[in-house]
Amino acid sequence: MTAGYSLFFERTASFLFATPVVEASLSLFNFGGGTNLWFSRHIGAKIEARDHVHSGSGSTVHYAEFMLGLAFH
Repeated sequence: MTAGYSLFFERTASFLFATPVVEASLSLFNFGGGTNLWFSRHIGAKIEARDHVHSGSGSTVHYAEFMLGLAFH
C-alpha cells in the first residue's frame, strides 16, 4: 500500500513553435498498491496501480496510473 501527495501541471502550447506554457497546477492525493510476482529466484514482474484524486469546484476527478516493470533480486 502507498499513499501520498502529488502535484499535477497542466500545459498547453499557444503557437506552432512556442514552448509549452504552464497554466495551472493541481494538488492531488494519491493512494494505491502493488506486488512483485517472482518467476524465478532472481527475476520477477512488478505491478502497481495508483489513483490520483483531486477535489475542487464541487466535483472529484480521478487520474488512474498503472505501472508494469521488471524486478531483479
